[in-house]
Amino acid sequence: ANFILGSSFSNNITFKNSVGSGADNTITTNSFTIPFPIVIDNFESSGLRSFKFGNNFVSTSSITLTSGILDTGVYDVTIPSFASNNSNVRTLNLGSGTWTINGNGTVWNILNGTNLTLNKQTATIVLNNAFSSSFYGGSKSYGSVVLDGASVQTIIYGSNTFDSLSNLRTVSQTLQFEAGSLNTFASFTVTGTSPSVVVALTSATSAIFYMVKTGGGTVNLDYMDISYSYVSPPATWVAGANSVNSGNNNGWGGFAPPLPPSNGFMAFF
Repeated sequence: ANFILGSSFSNNITFKNSVGSGADNTITTNSFTIPFPIVIDNFESSGLRSFKFGNNFVSTSSITLTSGILDTGVYDVTIPSFASNNSNVRTLNLGSGTWTINGNGTVWNILNGTNLTLNKQTATIVLNNAFSSSFYGGSKSYGSVVLDGASVQTIIYGSNTFDSLSNLRTVSQTLQFEAGSLNTFASFTVTGTSPSVVVALTSATSAIFYMVKTGGGTVNLDYMDISYSYVSPPATWVAGANSVNSGNNNGWGGFAPPLPPSNGFMAFF
């Protein structure tokens, strides 16, 4: 079945069980910006049914995957938020396009990732937020995730795996991870660039979180303010000569030397 949306729609739409055996369903928006939430709830006793996009999808409201399969294919998705926070059997195929998430608050909500199959494919997720945002990754694997916009705070929840986590923001910001979480990165390039553009890397609460670098190579950062982080392999993570060790860290190399005592006397070693 094909669903062609136009400007006559004004209310929430829930796509329920499709008709037919194993037939894919295509959502085509005809370049119309959707002003209402879309819910995919598409499980049948005979199995999951798939919804695919027929063009780039732009909405001023959310997408929720309750059950079934959402497959964005080669198309870009621009929405304020995405949610799939339940234990139903469902599949998210992120496709090969760019997901631009431009809302604030909880912008990616897979707090409960039970029975969710998330196929990262080659998609890029851009968190293009004006204010603080939370990314509940559901302890899933992601490709490229990019921090963008004017946001000064991002919190990442769950023990996730990223091909890359990078930064396009040009303001000082805080990047926080859930206490006790272990996130894995093939590439991590979220770094400060000057004394006026500093990245504070810390826990969402005052407790340790863990980060692992895979695939060899070194994470070279600078102008960081780092606390509560345990990183591995040891010395693979280099904080940089202009970075500050704010305590409760382990495994880092390359912090700035400590300041001399402030008692008016010069310390000699």
